[in-house]
Amino acid sequence: IPYIQRYNIFHPFLSNREPSIGYAHLAQLVKDGLISTILTTNWDPLAETALARVIPAESLKVLIRGELHDDTIADILSWRRGFPTVVKLHGDLQSRRFHLARSETRRFSDKLNEELRRCMSGYAYLVGQMAQDVDVLSVILNARRDGSLYYVKYHDEPHTQLQQIITNADAQVITHEAPSVVASEEKVNIGDFDVFFSQLNLAVQQ
Repeated sequence: IPYIQRYNIFHPFLSNREPSIGYAHLAQLVKDGLISTILTTNWDPLAETALARVIPAESLKVLIRGELHDDTIADILSWRRGFPTVVKLHGDLQSRRFHLARSETRRFSDKLNEELRRCMSGYAYLVGQMAQDVDVLSVILNARRDGSLYYVKYHDEPHTQLQQIITNADAQVITHEAPSVVASEEKVNIGDFDVFFSQLNLAVQQ
């Protein structure tokens, strides 16, 4: 399907949306220097919208596959280590680039693949990732792990392929109900995107 037809299909569902509370807390974590690189397969602009509200425009870089060659993205990532950067791995609504077919999402260039492995080799949180994204899953599985990988699982039973990837990557699973940071007697679903980043940000602020 041509990109313009994909845009016409997805635009009504992805435009004019406000970032949820989880994105606001994620943006605060980035502002505080606790998270620097965000790798996303989402086409919507929610992450960068939330970040733009708390981070100066000159400090934030958004890299979109399709607008930039994979090797160019790898080069920029290599010198932006520690700086706020969003990498949109499967395209972007505003650029009208939608990597959707398996042939479009299956493989990064060797140079970008190596740089993404480096990004994933430290402390990383995998939130909302599903097993259709073979390219991303390959990076996760093959990353050299210097820190810890945390998989924030919302559903009770993930896709079988994803579960195998998570097991092979030796990821720590965060899921089900947990005591709230604000009130320990209150239980929250820590696997939910909004709840997870809200609780993480509140925890580090204490």
